[in-house]
Amino acid sequence: MKNIVSKWLFSGPPKQVLKIEGTCLKCGSCCEHINICEEGKWVKQKSHFKQIVVEKPSYARFQITGKNDKGTLNFKCSWLNPDNTCKDYKNRMDLCKTFPDKMAIMGDGILPETCGYTFSVHHSFDAVLKKTVRRRKFRDQWQAIRNFFNIKNWFSRVDE
Repeated sequence: MKNIVSKWLFSGPPKQVLKIEGTCLKCGSCCEHINICEEGKWVKQKSHFKQIVVEKPSYARFQITGKNDKGTLNFKCSWLNPDNTCKDYKNRMDLCKTFPDKMAIMGDGILPETCGYTFSVHHSFDAVLKKTVRRRKFRDQWQAIRNFFNIKNWFSRVDE
C-alpha cells in the first residue's frame, strides 16, 4: 500500500517546454505538407475546411492532398513558386509567418526532413520547481501522518 500511495503522491512527469532553433532554408516543404488548426481543432473533414474558407477566403489557396495517420487533412499551398518561394511573401498568411508553430510540432512532432529548423523538448524549470516543492510538502505531510499513527500504536501497546 505504501508504494502505491508514494507513487501517486510523488510520480508523474513535469511539464515540458519546446525549444525551436534554426533558420528557414527555403526548401518549400512546409508549404507542401500543411496541417491546419482552427480554434484549437485540427481540420479533419472537408466540410470543416469549406466552412473555414467561407469565413477566411485566403485559405482557398490550400489544396487538400490527403490525410495523415491521425486523420488530419494534409494541404499544399497553391501559391508556392517552382523555386520554392511564395507568390506573395510580403502578404503571406499568419500560418506561414509563425512556422514552425509550437502547437503543430507538439500535435504531430514532425518537421520536414529538408527543414532548417529543429526542435527539442526540455523540462520547464518552473514546473520542476513547483513539482519538487509540492512533492516535499506531501512527503512531509505523509511522514507526519505515519509518525502520528506509529506513536498512537506505541501508546496503545503500552496501555495493554
